[in-house]
Amino acid sequence: MPFQLILSLDYQNDTRWRWILSNAAGRFLADQDVALDPADPMYRSFVDLPGQLRFYDNVRPAEDVLLEAPGWDVVRFSGQAS
Repeated sequence: MPFQLILSLDYQNDTRWRWILSNAAGRFLADQDVALDPADPMYRSFVDLPGQLRFYDNVRPAEDVLLEAPGWDVVRFSGQAS
């Protein structure tokens, strides 16, 4: 029997939401409230990565900007932030 996960989203606005993970039988597995800070410099990369790459053109290597963004997202979305 294949394993199936269901992700539900309780969307409040562009910077606040809650995700809920359950299995195919509807059994709760995990959840997380997500609250992004628009004042955080990495928030701009989340909202407009191409714009951030242009902003930092000739200032920082694009690879640095690209490497930072996924880590920032994972920490905020998974609840691993300290």
